[in-house]
Amino acid sequence: FDYNNRSMTGRNDRITNKFKTYNLSLQQEFLDGDLGLELTRDYQEFDNATFAFARGGGTRNNTLNIDVNRVRLDGTPNPNFGRIFTSFRPSWDESESELETNRATVFYKFDADERLDGFWKWLGKHTFTGLFADTELNTRSSGGYQHTFTEDFGNAIGFRAKEMNIESNSLGGSVLYYLSDKVADGASPPTGLNIQGLPDYLPLPGQVNVNPYVDAESRSFTSGAFDTYNYLEDKDVLRSRATLRNSKTESMALAWQSRWLNEHVVGTLGWRNDKFTRFDAGVPPRNALRTALISHDVYSLPTEPEVDADVDTFSWGVVGHAPQFIKDILPPGTDVSLHYATSENFSPNLTARNPFGGVYDVPRGVTNDFGATISILDNKIVARMTWYETDEENKADARLPSIYDWFFRNIPIQVYGNNDIADVEAANLAMPAQSIQDAYNWRFTTQPDGNLLLEGDSIGATDITTTTSKGFEIDLTANLTSNWRVSLNAAQQKASLTGTAQTAGDEVRRLIEDWDNNPAMHNVLVTPAESFFGANRLPLEIANFKRVLVEEGKNVDRLREWRINAITNYTFSDDTKLKGWGVGGAVRWQSENSIGADIINDPELGLVPDVSNPIWGPEDMKID
Repeated sequence: FDYNNRSMTGRNDRITNKFKTYNLSLQQEFLDGDLGLELTRDYQEFDNATFAFARGGGTRNNTLNIDVNRVRLDGTPNPNFGRIFTSFRPSWDESESELETNRATVFYKFDADERLDGFWKWLGKHTFTGLFADTELNTRSSGGYQHTFTEDFGNAIGFRAKEMNIESNSLGGSVLYYLSDKVADGASPPTGLNIQGLPDYLPLPGQVNVNPYVDAESRSFTSGAFDTYNYLEDKDVLRSRATLRNSKTESMALAWQSRWLNEHVVGTLGWRNDKFTRFDAGVPPRNALRTALISHDVYSLPTEPEVDADVDTFSWGVVGHAPQFIKDILPPGTDVSLHYATSENFSPNLTARNPFGGVYDVPRGVTNDFGATISILDNKIVARMTWYETDEENKADARLPSIYDWFFRNIPIQVYGNNDIADVEAANLAMPAQSIQDAYNWRFTTQPDGNLLLEGDSIGATDITTTTSKGFEIDLTANLTSNWRVSLNAAQQKASLTGTAQTAGDEVRRLIEDWDNNPAMHNVLVTPAESFFGANRLPLEIANFKRVLVEEGKNVDRLREWRINAITNYTFSDDTKLKGWGVGGAVRWQSENSIGADIINDPELGLVPDVSNPIWGPEDMKID
C-alpha cells in the first residue's frame, strides 16, 4: 500500500530527529591477555520535534465519524448532516537531551590449570572485573497545543475558567474536517462516498467565524469572528508544559565469575555501589495567560537535588553440572544441571513524588530464582525450568496520580472557580493538609468581584506499593533430526500489590467523609455549564479511589496468567530438489484475563467492583 501518497491525514504530521555522538575508547591487554584495561568516553546529543497535527489529542482523533445532527444548536438545518468527518486537537512537543559517560573497566583472568599443579588445579578458572562509571544526563522539553481561541471568545461566552486556557486548552476546541459527500439514508455499510482524506499542509487560521454560539449577556444564539493563537505565529504563547532535569550517577562495581572442580560448579558474585542525584526544576512558572515560562532567569535547576541516593546492591548465583559419576547412573546421553540466583536492583529514575512534598525513597527489588536443565539423547532434547519470585518496594502506583490530583487540586479549584466566596465559606469546605497545599503550590488570587481564584500545579504525585511477582517458565528445544527443529516455551505468572494508598489514603478518606456528607458541599460542586471542569467529578473520583482500594492484596487479573509458544521448522537437505527451501509454523496461546467485574455492596467500601470474581475475557491464540 502506498502510505506515502495515500494517507487519510495527508502531510500534516511531522517529526524531526537530530542527533550526534562521539565515542573514544582505549583498550590495552597485558600478561598475554590475562589482564586488560578499557577507558571509554562517550558523548551523545538527541533533539526531537513533533508536530502532531491530525494525530493530536482528542477523544475522536484518528477515527472517521458521521455527522448525525439534522439541525445545528440554534435549530437551523445542518448542511453537513450525513457527511463523514474527522476531528483532532493539534499539538506540538520539543525535547533535547545530552548524555556524557566516562567509564573505566579492568579485568584479570586466573586459570589454576595453567598456573598450579596437582591438587590445586581444582581451583579452576576465574575472571575478576572492576568498573567505574560517571554519567551525566541533561534533558529539556516543552510543548502545548497548536491552536486555541483568545480570551475574547471566553468573555463572549462567559467562560469563567478562561484564565486556564493555555494550560488546559479549555478554549481550544477541535479542528473538524469533512471528508465525504452525504451518506445515503439507510446505507449499511456506506459505499460510494468519495472519501478524500485531509489535504496536505492544512493551515491553522488566525481568525475563526463561530456560528452559532450562546452570547453570555443576552443568553441567545449569535455569531461572530474571533482571533486565535496558532503555532506558526504564537508558539511561545501556546507553550503549556515544560521540564528541565539533570541527573548524575557515579557507579563502582566488582564481579567475580568462577569455574570450580573442572567446571562442574560455576559461580557469579557481584557488588555494585551507585551514587545518584537528580535535580528537577519542577513545574514552570506561568504568566497571566497560563503560558509556561522557560527563560533561564525564571526557570532553572535548584541548588539542592530532589533525589540523593547512595545504594549498594549485591547479587550471586551458582550453577552445578552433574559430575561423571552421576551421569553414569543416568540413562545414556542424559545430563542434568541445577541453578540458583539472587539479585538486588534499584531504579533511581523511577522515584515517585509524595503528595505531602518531596519524593519517596528509591524503588528497590530482589529476585530469587532456581531451577534445573535436563538434556537427553546427547543434547538433542533440552529442557530448562525456572521458578522465580520478585519483590519490589517503593514502586510508584500508576493508578493514583489522577485521583490524588482531583482530590488535592482540581476539586478545590472547581469549587472556588465556579462559586462566589460567600457560598464557598458557607459550605465550610474541608481543605487538604497544609503540606499537600504547599506541595501542589496552591495560590489564591482575589478577583475584581471579590471572589477568590485558586490555582495549583499538577505535580504527578502518587503513592507507593509493594509488588510481588511469582512464576514458572520452561523452555524446551528439540533437534529431532538434522533438518527438523521444535521449540516450546511456557510461562505462568501471578502478581499482586500490597500497601495501597499507604501514604495519602487517610487524607483522601478524610476529604471523602467531609465532602460526601456535606449538603452544602454538593451545592458548590454543581458545575456551571460554562466551566472548564464539566460535570461534578466527586462521585466518579470516589468510585475510582474505592476501586483501587478493593484491589489490595489481590492477584492482578488483568495480566494473562499463562502463555505458551510452540514453534517448528524443517529445512530440506542440499541433496533434494527442494534444496534451500524450508517450512515452519507456530502456535501462540495466552490464557484469559480479567476485563471487568460486577458491582457489589462492600460493608466497608460501599459499591465497588467484585475483584474476587472477575469477568473473564477470551483466550488469545495466533497461528502462523
